[in-house]
Amino acid sequence: MSAAAADVTDDAASAPPCPQCGASLHVDPLWVTWCDKCDWNVDPADPEPPTAGRKRRRQRQQREREVQLRARRGERLYHAVARAAEQGVGHRRDPNRMASGLLAALIHVPTLALLTLGVVVAVSGPRDLVHWIIVAALVGLVVLVRPRFGRLSRKKVALTAAEAPALFALTDRICAVLGAHPVTWVVVDDSFNASYGHVGLRRRRMLRIGLPLWSVLDDDEKVALLGHELAHDVNGDLAHGVLVSSALQTLATWYRIIHPGPVMYVGGDSTMSAGEALARPLLAGLANLFLAVLRAEQRLLLRSSQRAEYLADALAIKVASRGAVITLFNKAFLAKAYWFGLRRAALVGAPDLWAAGRGHLATVPAHELTRLHRVAVRRGHQVDDTHPPTALRIRFASTHAAGIPAVRSDRSEMEAVERELAPGYRRVAAVMRSAVGRPHSGDQLV
Repeated sequence: MSAAAADVTDDAASAPPCPQCGASLHVDPLWVTWCDKCDWNVDPADPEPPTAGRKRRRQRQQREREVQLRARRGERLYHAVARAAEQGVGHRRDPNRMASGLLAALIHVPTLALLTLGVVVAVSGPRDLVHWIIVAALVGLVVLVRPRFGRLSRKKVALTAAEAPALFALTDRICAVLGAHPVTWVVVDDSFNASYGHVGLRRRRMLRIGLPLWSVLDDDEKVALLGHELAHDVNGDLAHGVLVSSALQTLATWYRIIHPGPVMYVGGDSTMSAGEALARPLLAGLANLFLAVLRAEQRLLLRSSQRAEYLADALAIKVASRGAVITLFNKAFLAKAYWFGLRRAALVGAPDLWAAGRGHLATVPAHELTRLHRVAVRRGHQVDDTHPPTALRIRFASTHAAGIPAVRSDRSEMEAVERELAPGYRRVAAVMRSAVGRPHSGDQLV
């Protein structure tokens, strides 16, 4: 027997047994120790409470039921999308999408009614001081609850086609394949994430790229990422529709306006105290009605968004390849590991944070990636998740034919893109160094 084989045998013999099934455990001080046979400790973020105490046992049972419910919800959506893909049924026939759009239209009715009332009052009436006070109040209320279209912050690192011709040429090629509109801006930031959206009254397209995520991808994975995000322009994702997004903002504004604040009259004028006592329950009830509608609209929108993510994944496979999409998702699992390595590098003053982040991800063992896959399936959908579990998205991608990528990029093109992003890398690195110790979020593709 060779020395290497003897070392492996000794390691296997010295590995501690799983306390649940007795199988040998993989032990690495840098990563979670868990059992790949029975999933013991697979999700240490959901620790088992002490066995003593009925309250603890009930809490554990409740958590387990919630985990099972989320997993079933995720599986149901996955199978529904897979069946729809086989049958060629588009996202636009999704009942959640249609219900969300109808509800959003109804939400805007009170705003239109207020605007109409304001116009009627303005052109009629005695035109005295009271008349104009009423008109001003109606106009002010309409302004408060009006649809908002967002805007590009001046603090963002935003690139235009003139500043990044190679990057925009690549996105234009992808848009041509997908039938999407060209983007106006590409914004880069410090998130391990990416997204796509519309801003402004003219609904200009904006692609956001988190440079930490971008920096760990190879060329094919970068094309897959761009394909996934730009696919949101063509797959009917209501999260980018002005109708629904403005309806959510309007509901939130109505809730803040109507919900009663702290008690104003304690003692003093009994008439005012009595009036407030009568008004508060009425206002609270009306505010809670708006809140209930807001939550219902969010639930419908999130279900539609989860389905849209699968469809964007399918289009990304068409643009890049099945393999590139799957490896992209595997790297998306590693956001927390990336931030751990990057913070450690920033604390010791590493000169190149980007290389440090990539280097740390290269040390992630295969059994840790397997654990992350199982955790994603186990947790399933959160109620407020806009994305399906990444493990199910990988499974969905695996069901597609490998195919030939519709968009190919060569090394010289990607090198030109990296040169255009170099100023963004420097600015974002400075932001990340100043943010050492603050938590980062956004470990899912949008």
